Amino acid sequence: MKGHEHLIQLRREGRVPHSVWITDSDDHYSRETASEWDIRPSTSGKLFAHIRIEAMDTPEELDLLCLRGLECHVASDRGDARFLRLFQAVCDAGAKVVAGVSAGEVHVFKFNEAA
Repeated sequence: MKGHEHLIQLRREGRVPHSVWITDSDDHYSRETASEWDIRPSTSGKLFAHIRIEAMDTPEELDLLCLRGLECHVASDRGDARFLRLFQAVCDAGAKVVAGVSAGEVHVFKFNEAA
């Protein structure tokens, strides 16, 4: 997993990104954004964190607590089963909203604080 270190530091400083992209991929864009998201401003002026999950990572074993209370987008190019495992791991970490697409289906989770 790469990119989470910057997010943890940001949270320790009391700052929160607009949203977090969790990408399970080895493509060039994922590698680049996970390593530089905190120093490259977006065109909208909002801060979007990027975390890249690597092939050797096991979604259920990742420490994703830095996502607690945040809006997250999940994407994977390693198959629908792995996408669903990662999506569930992000939900279990306490993310406020999680969204992603697999097998042509849109998946959305909203944390219910009243429950």
